[in-house]
Amino acid sequence: MHADCPPNQVRFFALFFWQELGMSPVATNAVYACGPVGIAALAFVMQRVSRTAGRPLTTIVCRTSSVLCLAMIAALTHWMEGRGGSGAAGSAFMVAQWSIPPLYIIRTWLMNCTSGLTKSILNDYVSRRNRAKWNALESVNLFSWRCEDTLLAADGYRLPLSATLLPLLWSHE
Repeated sequence: MHADCPPNQVRFFALFFWQELGMSPVATNAVYACGPVGIAALAFVMQRVSRTAGRPLTTIVCRTSSVLCLAMIAALTHWMEGRGGSGAAGSAFMVAQWSIPPLYIIRTWLMNCTSGLTKSILNDYVSRRNRAKWNALESVNLFSWRCEDTLLAADGYRLPLSATLLPLLWSHE
């Protein structure tokens, strides 16, 4: 599990891929298998980018791009509701349906690849005796995800996808 990926979000997307997109368990696991490898590779790349652009800017760009990917997933999910069928509408539906897993993978990579950068910023600018306090604030961020299960039961997938965007906007470490 990744530092910025809440526990119930992982479960939520697996159900979403299966129930809404009709993905098989093998395909769903393939999506999840791409996560750690891509995060590690992108973390290496972002470390190099941060030497030129700076650690804060690199983190902000990655996390903002991640939020935009999640917004596109939410928009595609909303668009897909009530659509489908055959012909041109069916083709557009299939494109939207199979665009979501790559967006999710990219979102996961971007959101989690900068955790080393943010920890290094924290260690550089916060005294040792105050680091625990700042690290404890991350638990507040994780608490914001607990409401997602309630939203899922109430409205299906569209509302939780949209509501997930708000805590992400303010979760920069």
